[in-house]
Amino acid sequence: MKAKNIGFSLIELMLTLSVLSLLIGIALPNFNDFIAKRRVNSVQETLIGTLALARSEAVARAEQVSVCGIASGQTNCPASSADWSAGWDVTVVDSGNLIRHKAQLPPNITITFSSVNPVTFGPLGELVSSANTTQNFLISDSNSSITATLVLRTTGRLRTCQQWDSTLNQCVN
Repeated sequence: MKAKNIGFSLIELMLTLSVLSLLIGIALPNFNDFIAKRRVNSVQETLIGTLALARSEAVARAEQVSVCGIASGQTNCPASSADWSAGWDVTVVDSGNLIRHKAQLPPNITITFSSVNPVTFGPLGELVSSANTTQNFLISDSNSSITATLVLRTTGRLRTCQQWDSTLNQCVN
């Protein structure tokens, strides 16, 4: 009686490993983009929630409420900065009471604001600004080409933008 071979032959093992390495080589770049997109979307959703909170607090308190970005390497809001990469503070303008503080962003995520600090909402929920123009937040991952844009209108309404044209400086969808 002939004994049965149990296990894999060397050829079967090499073939399995080569197919596995090919599949990993195809899937890994897509997985990295997936992770980067999730990080950018997470920051985008957090910023949307923060701006909605500031607007609703301004209406509820009948006072101006501002969201002030913290530049990279800083711990509090500077007088004027377009860099929001280290987080932000939500404060009542007149009293200076802190409503919310967002300190740490995921690694490699940057936020650039088209204007300068702060974003201030008035008692009717409108955007209080000297320029009286639409303002934009560009959220990007420095390790990939993944970006997201938020458009803040003078009425205080916020819109997400899927395709941003940097030459025209506007949303194209």
